[in-house]
Amino acid sequence: MRNILALLFICSTLATAASQRLGHFDLFLLSLTKNTDQSWQPIAPRFLTSFNPKGYNNQPCFFSNTEIYLTVQNPADTSQTDIVALDLLSRTRTQVTATS
Repeated sequence: MRNILALLFICSTLATAASQRLGHFDLFLLSLTKNTDQSWQPIAPRFLTSFNPKGYNNQPCFFSNTEIYLTVQNPADTSQTDIVALDLLSRTRTQVTATS
């Protein structure tokens, strides 16, 4: 009975840890042009999350026309997420939070 309880505890701990792991997402920025037939065509894609290519990059929010905030998580640290600001004109990245 003791072994069964220990096994159940280990399985529940592993299931909890796996369920808290965030998936992998990439963010792209596309320019849109309007065609003569009134349809839109995406052009000039930019890969915005090359700084964290295998990590969690999600929940983008435009702070201004040139600045976007997003939530990131490095695949090596699955315990915390941080907020990063991307300046689309200067193509720079600023870490807004640094949780530990």
